[in-house]
Amino acid sequence: MQNEIETLTIITVVLNACDVIGSTIESVIDQSYPHIEFIVIDGGSTDGTLDLINRYRHAIDKLVVESDHGIYDAMNKGIEVSSGKWLCFLNAGDRFADSEIVEGLFRQTAILHNADIVYGDTLLDTSIDSGYKLSKAGEIERIFERNVFCHQSTIVRREILMRYGFDKKFQICADAKFFIKCYLDGLRFSYFPDLLVVYDASGVSSDARKRIIERWYITHDLGIDSKSLDAKYMYRLIFEADFGEDLKIATGGLTLLSRVKTKIIVVVRTLIAKYSERLLR
Repeated sequence: MQNEIETLTIITVVLNACDVIGSTIESVIDQSYPHIEFIVIDGGSTDGTLDLINRYRHAIDKLVVESDHGIYDAMNKGIEVSSGKWLCFLNAGDRFADSEIVEGLFRQTAILHNADIVYGDTLLDTSIDSGYKLSKAGEIERIFERNVFCHQSTIVRREILMRYGFDKKFQICADAKFFIKCYLDGLRFSYFPDLLVVYDASGVSSDARKRIIERWYITHDLGIDSKSLDAKYMYRLIFEADFGEDLKIATGGLTLLSRVKTKIIVVVRTLIAKYSERLLR
């Protein structure tokens, strides 16, 4: 009996990214792994992106060109039209670490057999200082606190993405909600110890303040009520991001604003009280 072929669908979501879409497409085309389905979802680009995509049309299995309601709506469309056993998202500006990395991953049959989600390491490409930074995947148990891996450096079984999809009410962290929900539901995560993707870190989700606020809201949206977790998010807001008047904008109009302010006041008062008690001893 022959082993079932492990097919991979690579989904690229793009909108007006003519300067980077070419490198992303070439990164997919150059992969040595033969069992790949390539899908491109374009939100209606007007800057020449579609002209570039059409140059590679022969290598794209499915192309969807239509307006959407944000990146996660577009990603959900890609899931719906996919047919691979495994799915991954390599969005405009992102690229694989090298031409053989996908084949190398699928050689790890023990990892794939025992996983619903496989994640690896990421090289961050930032336009801020024109440098690169290696982002090693963290401990999965810390998934409630922060991103322990980059979404682009994951492959997920199609049936899992079909079951959950991405919550479109979140602007930049719906992928985080998806992975946290999978973890809470007991799905199997496995680590692939290699560099999978070079991630374009200059996009929308690279805004630290918005990312922290939205992830904090997600924990409450999923019913995770933890004072220690709230304190950690408060700490990150203070020391990792500018916490100011644009907090309301960062939440995208969500009702978290008053909750955040209340919790910060409570936590700060608690910390001050405990610190004062220690000083008086």
